[in-house]
Amino acid sequence: MALAGFGSAVLGLIVFLGGRDSESSSSGGENDRPKTLFPARLASAAADSCQTNLSAPHIVVSPASTVVQSDEAAALGLTIDGPADGAQLVIGGFESGSLFSAGQSLGHDVWGVPASQIKTTTIMPPRGFAGPMDITVTLMLANGNPADQETLHMEWQPPRPVLPPVVPSVSRKISATEVHALLERGNALEATGDLAGARLVFQRAAEAGNARAAFMLAETYDPIVLETLRESGLASNVATARVWYAKAKDLGSDEAPERLERLAHRSD
Repeated sequence: MALAGFGSAVLGLIVFLGGRDSESSSSGGENDRPKTLFPARLASAAADSCQTNLSAPHIVVSPASTVVQSDEAAALGLTIDGPADGAQLVIGGFESGSLFSAGQSLGHDVWGVPASQIKTTTIMPPRGFAGPMDITVTLMLANGNPADQETLHMEWQPPRPVLPPVVPSVSRKISATEVHALLERGNALEATGDLAGARLVFQRAAEAGNARAAFMLAETYDPIVLETLRESGLASNVATARVWYAKAKDLGSDEAPERLERLAHRSD
């Protein structure tokens, strides 16, 4: 019965404020910002309520801003400070089609979550959405009065491009003397920290069918090796490391199988 009464109070507030917005829109001719009218009304009401009841519970936001990858759910990061039995969070300003892990719809692009569940509530944007959302959250007490309001800035970034692993090309015939010179040159570059240059030199020798060169090339992509060398300026790539360790194994390297096993359950 208490929940039904509270639901009726929230619905009555939505209808009342919506009616006032409709009257204002019809008289002023401005009806192009439907998402901002309802939160604005709640903000004004919440401010008035807080001034008359300084001991009322309030919303705590942590962190102030959230950035996640596209198609990932994000925690709202909200808690309530103070007694909030029977209270509810009314949420607006989110992208149409977003899904919340708790609560229920209170109308078009308006969502309600019980205060007791808000700590663990997450939001999932529409599939493929990338961009910011400024989400308005209003704390409604059990008696239907607004107590506090906060705005969450959340952003979803476009998916990261997946780079295909470097695949060994067709072997190129070079002499043993040239291979030896390439290995020495690669070792010298690696010793000075020029792993990008070492990769190019080792790859040339590896493509000529040298097992040692393929193994050493794989090491320049191996995240475990790079961590050991404390090399943070060059990105590791587990997939590429596996490709060249496998190539080294096929060419007769005794060390490559152990490295492949070590990277079996490793990811970038």
